[in-house]
Amino acid sequence: MNNCINLISILLLFAFGIAYLLKLYALSKRYNLKANVLANRNKSKKTQLVERMLQLSTLVWIVVWFGEVISNQLRINDLLKLWNNNLVSIVGLLVITAGIIFFCVAAITMKNSWRVGIDKSTKSELITEGIYKYSRNPAFVGFYLMFIGLFFVYLDIITLIVMILNIYIMNRLVIEEEKHLEEMFGEEYIKYKDKTPRYLLW
Repeated sequence: MNNCINLISILLLFAFGIAYLLKLYALSKRYNLKANVLANRNKSKKTQLVERMLQLSTLVWIVVWFGEVISNQLRINDLLKLWNNNLVSIVGLLVITAGIIFFCVAAITMKNSWRVGIDKSTKSELITEGIYKYSRNPAFVGFYLMFIGLFFVYLDIITLIVMILNIYIMNRLVIEEEKHLEEMFGEEYIKYKDKTPRYLLW
């Protein structure tokens, strides 16, 4: 069972990575857009700081994910385990899968308006259809599910810290992004914000 969990976990990591890179490549190739604008200089220092923190925390998340697969396979992370339960690990894999689906649907629905970070240099379209009818930030919901799912899979101190850290920093970016969208779209975004939750239930 442990081998199967680790195999599915690493496959999900690669699936997410491929989906993310394919979206960046498609925008670059089809629209000549550089979609990754994290920590660009034409932003406030506060926004740049949040985005740099996010760059670091998501890198840590990816490294930890890969490291957890290896250490769990070799059984060298047992001392850090909070609990050991295969059923919870399977639930975690399902949560990660749901997160990847959320991310992919959000990225596809955004079309060429999708960005990584806050884009101050180009004006994009405000997307309010599809999955965006139910959440203003479905891609972030996807990330949160992946963070939570990774913790469920491995149930140790490291994945708990990584989950809390990334959710906190990503939420800070969402708050910064909402300010930017209000400036860019004005009343249109405010009306959308009033009727659509930030995530799913709130």
